Amino acid sequence: MVTGSADQELRFYKVQSEPQDGRFHLATEDGPNNNLESGTNKWQILKQFGEIKRQSKDRVVTVRFNKVGNLLACQVAGKTVELFRVLDDDEAKRKAKKRVQRKKEKLLNKKTKELGESGDVTLLSKDEVANPVPVVSDVFRFLQTLQTKKKICSLSFCPAAPKNPFLETVALSLNNNIIEVYSIQTDSSTKVHTVYLPGHRSDIRSVALSSDSTMLMSTSHDSVKIWNPSSGSCLRTIESGYGLCSLFVPGNRFALIGTKSGTLEVIDIGSSS
Repeated sequence: MVTGSADQELRFYKVQSEPQDGRFHLATEDGPNNNLESGTNKWQILKQFGEIKRQSKDRVVTVRFNKVGNLLACQVAGKTVELFRVLDDDEAKRKAKKRVQRKKEKLLNKKTKELGESGDVTLLSKDEVANPVPVVSDVFRFLQTLQTKKKICSLSFCPAAPKNPFLETVALSLNNNIIEVYSIQTDSSTKVHTVYLPGHRSDIRSVALSSDSTMLMSTSHDSVKIWNPSSGSCLRTIESGYGLCSLFVPGNRFALIGTKSGTLEVIDIGSSS
């Protein structure tokens, strides 16, 4: 299990599927037991595995594994997603062995300098060298960071298996109504799709229907859109101020927009200006 918060640490826990005494004390005769001291302590189920420092300083919004479980995504309250590779048991053991070997060599060099070549050098135990236990840094390896131009609202891994040489496909929902789809490789990522919806990028503040009911106008913080009310298609997008109210001028060739700044804008619908 992985948790994140406002600090730069991702905290990892091992979840025990079976308690040490063979049963969980989650309830009493009087009903559910919410007192951890008289029931099951959370640390009987969760065992701290370690911590990894994140790249970003923004708070964590969500952490999510892909379907296979070999990738971990950490979305922050900003424009980035950090991806971590989850190594399998064999890879983790090899990495742990290399880590212990480097630690042994470092201790050897340090003791040799302090005590001399003939001094008594105390190194790691034989069992620790022969059977190193993987730590969190042996299992989780930082892969890369996805950077977008707009703030990320949510993310989702593709449930279908990716095609070689890609590790995974991830979709990002941005705060401007755009969905970006990325294919993830070991050392890079590629944006393969962009789903661009024709709607406004912020709240709609007013709508108006033409006198012949063939056009629908909507206003938002930076644009006016003209729609076909029958098909729902967007006919025109016209830049404007922050429109709070609107109406079609008789004849339906022009429209008036009342803006937040107190001005009236005249829109020529035919020329989109």
